[in-house]
Formats: sequence, structure tokens, C-alpha cells
Amino acid sequence: MLPQLSAFDPEIKSDGSIDPLGLVPIADRLSVRLVPGVRERMSHPRYLTLISAGVAVCQEFGKDILASDGISSPLQVYEWHVVQALVKEFKENGGAIGLPGSDKAAVAMRQNLPLNAPRYLRVPSVFGFYGVYKTLGRDMDLIQGERLGEAGDRLVRIWEKEQGLPGYYSGITGAGQAFKSRIKNAIEDGLKNARVERKWNWNFFVEMAAKMHPVKAGKQEAKILFDLLRNDKEQKRTEIIDALISYSDKYDTREGIAESHFHNYLVKKVRPELGEIVKAIIVYEQFSRTLTNALESILYKLSTQSNKGNHNDLYKLAPVKYAAESISGQYAECIEALARVKEDSAFQIAYSRFNSKVSTRKLVDVIHDHHLAVQKKKPPYGKLPWFECIQKNIFIVRPAYSRKKSKVINDLNAYVYFYRSGSLLSFMKDLRKLNGQRN
Repeated sequence: MLPQLSAFDPEIKSDGSIDPLGLVPIADRLSVRLVPGVRERMSHPRYLTLISAGVAVCQEFGKDILASDGISSPLQVYEWHVVQALVKEFKENGGAIGLPGSDKAAVAMRQNLPLNAPRYLRVPSVFGFYGVYKTLGRDMDLIQGERLGEAGDRLVRIWEKEQGLPGYYSGITGAGQAFKSRIKNAIEDGLKNARVERKWNWNFFVEMAAKMHPVKAGKQEAKILFDLLRNDKEQKRTEIIDALISYSDKYDTREGIAESHFHNYLVKKVRPELGEIVKAIIVYEQFSRTLTNALESILYKLSTQSNKGNHNDLYKLAPVKYAAESISGQYAECIEALARVKEDSAFQIAYSRFNSKVSTRKLVDVIHDHHLAVQKKKPPYGKLPWFECIQKNIFIVRPAYSRKKSKVINDLNAYVYFYRSGSLLSFMKDLRKLNGQRN
């Protein structure tokens, strides 16, 4: 079989274009420990229902069944159909559906081409809605492998009842049997031909989209999703969600949430064990903001000088001066806070060069050397640096990383990374649990 090339997928960056200071891994681990199962890409909890409804159909296919392309599972083919239905009905009309892969699907729709592996996401098992939400689905016992868990069984039964689809899963005679049959037949045809065999104007897509709208959960469906989200095994989400709801009673969250502000509120509401993770995040983010501001000021300064400058242009920058004064102290605070959550070793290995206080002139070199080391370690063979010293005291910034405007953030408490508060806030908004929404 000839290889099939995927269309360009902007969700995966190349050439070392992310994380120039190597700060992401620790931030990500702290996020996972703080909010189990939830990922930053998540926005609408009803995708958990869509996954469960899909598993209810696809678990009827034989084990290890793949499409004729040799790579696409029944669940993947199901996802293509759901994505086409949702994009057809909502994407082009400006619907805020938070659907992974919707931009590429919209391109396929405008070209009147069906979704298949090459026209969909490059790594759908990670970036498609099943890939994004499956970890949380497993944590909530909605799915177990490629079968429904006990909670998934309950969720699908509630969904079919509220959507007027009796028989979709429960086995009783009703409209749900025909609805499920049409989906299953479409998946079977999709498996045979490794693509969506239904035209974009298939009228059943309208019905699918209506029953599977990402932000319109039924009342009982929303209740079970909320209960399952709130009650994780370690009760971490329980405390954080409760604190987030009470936070929305006190502060206006209609335009989103400033995580640094919420975490300072959260740390007073949760048990000490969870509070230590929040404290570690707070100090780690202060370190990250200081270092990121220093780097961004360097990039911007070089960008304003035709992407080139000497050492004297850089060490006088205010964020670099601030970093020279503060970074070693912040390093010590990070070691202490991260030690309490057993993340200090990784931090010390990565950032020991910032342990000692140095002059502003020297700090430019330290940041430069650290950035080069980070880029060199990136898989598979290292990445090019964003800026580098081309001769003694002369630095350049590569055009791809030139700054048209400064990205320095003056609020030194503003986080560089995200810790799932935005995802949880979106979840609670959909489930109508925030201030002003509750009955």
C-alpha cells in the first residue's frame, strides 16, 4: 500500500518553535497532579458524552478491526462522521463548539471532500476529540479500553432518554435503534473505504448535530457529568471545582479567569496536601515569568535592530536587570516549594545555572547558554536556537522568532503556562454551575 500524506497540521510545531527555556515539562506535571484527567485542550464536557455514545456503537465491532487504510479504528471513523456533522451545522456559522480538527474539516467541506486519515489531524489519537478527552473519560469510568464502563453505561442511557432516542443503547424498541443503525452503517462503509462515504449534504448529519451539540447537554446528562467530574478518586477535582464555583460567586468570571488570582484564592480553600501543589505552581510561575520576560525583552530588542545587536544592547534591558536581581532568590524558593511535592530534582537539574546571583551582563550569557542547551536536547536531533551569538558580543535573532511587538508581561504575577482552571471554568459554564446560572 502506498503511503498517504496528511495535510499540513498547524497543531504540531516544528523547528523548536515552542518552549525555548524548557519550562513546560515541570508545569505540565504540576498541572496533571493538581487536576487529574483534565487537559488544557478540553473545553466542553459534552464531548465525553459523544465519546461514550460512540463507544456504545463501536464496541459491537470485532476486536482489532481497522479500516482498509490499515490505521483507522471504528472509533476514528465514528469521529470523522461526528466532526463532519458538527462542522456542517455549526463551524461555518460561527458556532463556538471547541471542536479539535474543525479548521481542517471546514477546508474539506469547502472542497466537498470527505474526511479520511490524510485530510484529518496528523495524530488524531492525541489531538482529535476522542484523543483529547479519553484520559478524562477513563478516569471517570466512562470508558474502559474501547468498551463502556459502568458510568458510561449510565451516561448513555440518560443521553438517549433525554434526546428522545430510546433503544440506541438500552435495547428497547424505539427511535434510537434507527438512529444508531444509520451511524453503524455509515461506520461500516467508512471502514471499507477508509473515508466518510456520506456526502456533506447528507440530511442525517443535521439530526446527528442536533443530538450531539457540544454545549447543549440535557438536564440529567449535565448532572451526571458534573457528579462524575467532581468526584475523582483522590477528591482533588472535588475541592478545586467547589472552590471555582465559590470563586465565581465572589468574582466576575464571565470573561475568563486569571489563574494566578484564582490560585491565591484556591490555596486557602483546599487541604494542605493539595495546597502544596498550588504553592509550588505559584513560585514556579514567578520564576518562569521572570525568565520568560528576560528572554522576550532580548528577542524584541534584537528585532528592533534588524535582528542583530551587541551585548551592550541587551544587558541594560529592564527585564534582564530584574532577572539578575531576582532569579537566584526565586530559584531557591522553587527548590523549597518543589521539594515538598517531589519535583525539586528535575528543577535543579534543568536550572542549576540560575542558582547564583550574577551581573546583568553575565545573565545575558547564562540565558543564552541555557536556551542553546534546551534546544540541543529537543528530539529527535536537536533544534535551531531562537537567538545566538555569532561572534564575540554580537547576537542575532532568527527571522522566525523576530518580534513585531514586545511580549513582555508587566504583571509579574501573570502565569506563563496554564493549569486547567480555564478548562474547568468552561466545563462549569456548560453545566450551568457558575454564579448567575444556578436555579
